Amino acid sequence: MSSNLLTALQRSLDIECEHISELDIQEHEFSAKFEKKMKKLVQRREKPYFELISTAGRRAACVIVILAAISASVFSVKAVREAVYDFIVKHFADHDEVSAICDDDCPQTIQDEYYISNLPNGFTETEYGKDSVSLYTVYTADNDKFIMFEQYVKLSYNVLIDNEHTSLDIYTDSDEQTYSIYESYEDHTIIWDNGEYVFEISGNLNKDEMLELCRSIKIK
Repeated sequence: MSSNLLTALQRSLDIECEHISELDIQEHEFSAKFEKKMKKLVQRREKPYFELISTAGRRAACVIVILAAISASVFSVKAVREAVYDFIVKHFADHDEVSAICDDDCPQTIQDEYYISNLPNGFTETEYGKDSVSLYTVYTADNDKFIMFEQYVKLSYNVLIDNEHTSLDIYTDSDEQTYSIYESYEDHTIIWDNGEYVFEISGNLNKDEMLELCRSIKIK
């Protein structure tokens, strides 16, 4: 390649770089839904068995290893499978796997859409998403407070919850509705089943305020 051509290419690259540096590039802000899913993914990647469960081709090996680990108490499993009101919770040393109990009458898709009818002052809806089996809505306030409301059909609900940094409390209100409350030093996640759907509300309000949000959900 001639020296003239190399010089021309270098000059072209210099001009392009100068153009890029002059652009007003703003930092992208990811959605709360994305951040929450990424947080769960990072937590999963930190687990010693992630490489086994991260691909479908390794699921058989995963089952064998987990069964062996359980028998050897490697994971210190509290209870392999335990019914907690309307949910099945698999307890491991550092996380719970929560799934819903579904009978033949469970809706297969989102037919009735719910929302939080009594938001605290200052909160506005900033994000919304929906598919056939789930939906979510994010509400934020200027003081860095957030609320995330999720609705699922029972068959699609399966989550991993860190139990090393959270405590679980079961609360039943005067209407006999039971709530599973996962509390950490910075936020709460409350899960419940109204007989048709599973709901989850996460936020950094106090527990009483979060329970009020749960009791305020209505059909749109």
